[in-house]
Amino acid sequence: MYQCPTCHESTISGWQKWGAHTTHPARCSSCSSLSFVPTVTSSGILSASVALIAFVGIFIGVPLHSPTPVLLAIIGALFFYIWRWHVAVLLPTNSELVASARRSNRLLNLLVLLGILAE
Repeated sequence: MYQCPTCHESTISGWQKWGAHTTHPARCSSCSSLSFVPTVTSSGILSASVALIAFVGIFIGVPLHSPTPVLLAIIGALFFYIWRWHVAVLLPTNSELVASARRSNRLLNLLVLLGILAE
């Protein structure tokens, strides 16, 4: 369990933290406050994990003609991914900011859809 950034009670589960985004924040079961992991952090965790696998695969696995470095990189990236999510900071938010983030997200999704349909 992870601490709520508002009341500091350990009430947020790992699954809640992993899914806590600006549009769908985690809710504390003690004080009902909302919190999220910044998008920059969550995107960076995934990007760094993928980059580690690609880097090791291209620069170590290919020259050695061996899948072993890539398999080790996958295991290392998995541990890195889990560890970074464990230490990621939850930030408090409120319902007005969540509503604003959802509106912005809907607009962005609509623009992407229009761009796809326009081709």
